[in-house]
Amino acid sequence: MMENQVDERAFQWCAGRDGEKEGDKVVFPQPQTEVVGAKILALAEAQRKGEFVPNRDKDMLSEALGTKEHGGRIRGMSKHLSFKDGFSNDRQRYRRHDRYKDEIKEAAEKALEARFNYYFAVAFAEQQQRQMISQTSLNNNSMMPP
Repeated sequence: MMENQVDERAFQWCAGRDGEKEGDKVVFPQPQTEVVGAKILALAEAQRKGEFVPNRDKDMLSEALGTKEHGGRIRGMSKHLSFKDGFSNDRQRYRRHDRYKDEIKEAAEKALEARFNYYFAVAFAEQQQRQMISQTSLNNNSMMPP
């Protein structure tokens, strides 16, 4: 069941953790492994829907574990397998700096979005405060006798 849904690395990682089938799901002896297994299945579903697009450094297993690949080895595969051979689908990006540029772009977008949200919240609060002050002054002026 799981081998049809996830990529080879994620399947190998799960298979090495003594997962046992119980009905439609795989159960692991360790609770931490159970959490990672659930994340892998959720990412497989997101990939099927087109919401998650894996690449060399952000594939299903790395995202589920929450860590980047360590240089020089590939989790879930042979320890003798190089990055170039282990991620053959991403071979065209192997010697390019696109990954680094993508990470910088992603971090800059997150920082810009956070800054925008902060300034928007401040501006909105100031606008609300001005409206309350103007309403209060209008109410006070209408209550004063002529």
